[in-house]
Amino acid sequence: MHQPILSQFCCRAPFSKRSGFWPPVCDIIKRVIVLRGKIQKKRTAKKFDFFKKNKKLIMIGIAAVVVLIGAIVLFSGPGEEKHVAIDVEYIEKQSANTIKVYDKSKDAVFEMNMEQYLKGVVAAEMPIRYEPEALKAQAVAARTYTYYKYNFEKCKRNGADICTDHTHCQAYVDHDERKASYGENYQAFEGKLNNAVGETFGEVMTYDGELILAFYHSTSGGRTEDGSSVFKGDYPYLTSVESPGEEGSSRFEAEKSFSYGQFKQAIAEKYKDVKLKNLKTEVAVSSRTNGGRVNELTVANKKIKGTEVRTMFKLDSANFEIKVTGDKVIFKTKGFGHGVGMSQVGANAMAKENKTYSEILRHYYSGINIENVEK
Repeated sequence: MHQPILSQFCCRAPFSKRSGFWPPVCDIIKRVIVLRGKIQKKRTAKKFDFFKKNKKLIMIGIAAVVVLIGAIVLFSGPGEEKHVAIDVEYIEKQSANTIKVYDKSKDAVFEMNMEQYLKGVVAAEMPIRYEPEALKAQAVAARTYTYYKYNFEKCKRNGADICTDHTHCQAYVDHDERKASYGENYQAFEGKLNNAVGETFGEVMTYDGELILAFYHSTSGGRTEDGSSVFKGDYPYLTSVESPGEEGSSRFEAEKSFSYGQFKQAIAEKYKDVKLKNLKTEVAVSSRTNGGRVNELTVANKKIKGTEVRTMFKLDSANFEIKVTGDKVIFKTKGFGHGVGMSQVGANAMAKENKTYSEILRHYYSGINIENVEK
């Protein structure tokens, strides 16, 4: 260490050898400096003693500050969802397949890359805020359905392979529509689509080596339906299964009522031979399917399929209870859609339970394998 400037000055040779006034002054200054050094040491020692005695308290305080900062960062206001986006241009170049799509809203046929088309389907068919694994399951289901239609049941509207009418094929929204709809969340949401399609690139479901008809729907109401109960044909991979976790969905339950006159008119228009006199005694559920939906509804002397009743009265589901009271006929439904195959709400509930997209698909489609058509 360097000596204090004043001490150096007093100890220089010309002054240290002098007699008289300077030597006593220098001596006093040195003593003052020594005393000052001792005082500083005591103060420093006290500071260290304080930190030693309060070490745990200080560490707790530092940890609390770190946790507080982390909480502020994590929970501070709604922001954009962050997802790493796969380069969709790269993905599209890798697919060797294109498809002709009839866009109902534009009344035109467009030829596009298969993976590009699937992004528009996933965006239209499933809420973009759903879990990533649910979106991947949707991508595989939509791709499988598309390849099945392409190979076995082409849409043929205006010469197209498939159309954007969700009642006939699959819903679809193009890039411009998505960008306008997503707004400030465009980058995050488009990234989720890229991931859902890109991370399942080329994957389809098969049963005994053949593509399956991968039906899916919004909400099962707690249990899916056998494929043969709704559609003509035998589908061993479309069997009724439990679909838990749907109770919180806005589509889980609904109610719709009609006056006696409205009910009678709807029946008369479809079945002219049915003569209704007393609704309370002449309307009842005759039988139900494995999935709990109405198989047949007896109306006077006629047995009507539950799926037909759903269409006639535009019900959310064929899983309904019917009650005739006062001057009204009340339908209480569970679920939304035909109920066959994957429940989208159920898939999202499974994803929230950390199930992978392949686990979700194998739950809703019995005995299937996942293969890649691009390899």
